[in-house]
Amino acid sequence: MVDLVNAGDLEAATEFFMKDMPPEWLAAAKAGPGWPTMVTMAPSLVADADALAGAYLAPAEWARVAQPVLLMVGEQTLPIFTEAAAALAESIPDTTSRAVAARDYSWDPQTMADVLAEFFAL
Repeated sequence: MVDLVNAGDLEAATEFFMKDMPPEWLAAAKAGPGWPTMVTMAPSLVADADALAGAYLAPAEWARVAQPVLLMVGEQTLPIFTEAAAALAESIPDTTSRAVAARDYSWDPQTMADVLAEFFAL
């Protein structure tokens, strides 16, 4: 993906980033009015891909996380996200897990603020 971004092929980079998502998501994204904006944001996906690479660490690596962690997952999302959050919660020692009223990337800002405020007040 870095090579695609560096070559200026931002559309291909965006498509590559979405390669493991359901094909209908890519088709819907490309057909939607936000696609041009998504494509212009492709350089930021390099950092996202680096961060996601860390998600594949072994549980023993996650167990070394020393600070408290808040894991939030939407109540209406793909099972893979709920499963990933549960696996992380089992691996990271000081974890608070919350399922909140949300669907995919659509969160109510006040709900998120309330959960974060509660977590940081601990």
